[in-house]
Amino acid sequence: MGNDLGEVIGKDERYHLGVYGKRFFPDILIVKADGVILTDSTGREYIDCVAGISSVNVGHNNSTIEQRVREYKDRKGADHLSNLFYIGPQAEYAEKLAQVVPIGGTQPSDQAKVFFCNSGAEATNGAIKLAAKNMGHWLVGMSNTFHARYGAALAATGQDKFHKGFEKTLPANVKIINFNNLDDLKNITDDTYAVMMEVIEGEGGIIPADRVYIDALRDRCRQTGALLIADEVQTGFGRTGKMFASQHYDLHPDAICMAKGIANGYPFGAIALGQNFAAMVKQYEHASTFGGNAEGCIRAMAVLDIIREQNLLENAQRMEGIFYSTNFKGLRHVNDARGKGLLLGVELDSAEYRTDVINRCKQDGVLFCGCGASTIRIVPPLTITEDQFGHAMEVLQKNIKELKPERKQ
Repeated sequence: MGNDLGEVIGKDERYHLGVYGKRFFPDILIVKADGVILTDSTGREYIDCVAGISSVNVGHNNSTIEQRVREYKDRKGADHLSNLFYIGPQAEYAEKLAQVVPIGGTQPSDQAKVFFCNSGAEATNGAIKLAAKNMGHWLVGMSNTFHARYGAALAATGQDKFHKGFEKTLPANVKIINFNNLDDLKNITDDTYAVMMEVIEGEGGIIPADRVYIDALRDRCRQTGALLIADEVQTGFGRTGKMFASQHYDLHPDAICMAKGIANGYPFGAIALGQNFAAMVKQYEHASTFGGNAEGCIRAMAVLDIIREQNLLENAQRMEGIFYSTNFKGLRHVNDARGKGLLLGVELDSAEYRTDVINRCKQDGVLFCGCGASTIRIVPPLTITEDQFGHAMEVLQKNIKELKPERKQ
């Protein structure tokens, strides 16, 4: 099925809505995936440092996930029931997730209530919708964030390029403040019902929050009564070397939004709410037809088990050490190298150089993608080995070194 790149492109251009245009990797067609290795239609292999944009956290075709799904199917488990029924795997996963998400105290606890949906956009928009039950008029977002491509979460996204052409679909009661700017916290007032933020801004360029900023933000939200919503769609489930990025800062927000790695790339999302926030929500005020379906919950439970059993948090921390030991900051054309765990970025001094480097790395068998204005995003599966990651970093370093001395404009 669809192993000829030219044929696939022809059908895509004829029948697929053209929102994606020419793909980021227009000259390769992936036909096989195993662990951290992707194979294209010509048989060429690549180390995957994209992972479905930070989604395939425990590796492609993970055998534990596939075995558990197969066991469910062998038992003739239902394809879909909807939330008209109690669903065994859903209740079991709700318990497991509530016990690891950092809400409600100084450590992860079972004080959270969870809602299941299908994507990051549903999680962020759903959290904002439910937060509107709180007192106050204004929603506050932050610069350089990315929360969704529609609705209130798009309005809270602090990048104007995503708003262009769709301004009339966005609510007007949103303020965007500057990330990591202490003075701007004064814009969170008693008339603010919620603040949405990324602890580490992903799409904006892999920009971590300052610890002092997080402490001040937490205090400001407590003073004003604003609900603090952490968008951990990209940073959750071990990506940063902690189960959630909030744990790097001892941050226990009122809600955490999740997707991407939650079920290893399977369409699935969730919102975890603290008890006070959850108490605001009444029966029938929110719902999802597919949210928390049995197969998604089985996959998501397996992800938690795999992260723990294979020590993937520790592995991400080791890879972070390799990344920083490579000393990208000492290279010509590198403005910065930053991130935590396996959510990493190398910022070059032009977008054109970034494109050159990513294309050269592709020719050398390593796939990266971009974020921010000129940052190379490094987000392989957390199962990557030291040899694989070390090789990927050597390839990246080599191709940055080979850039011409003069800066591209």
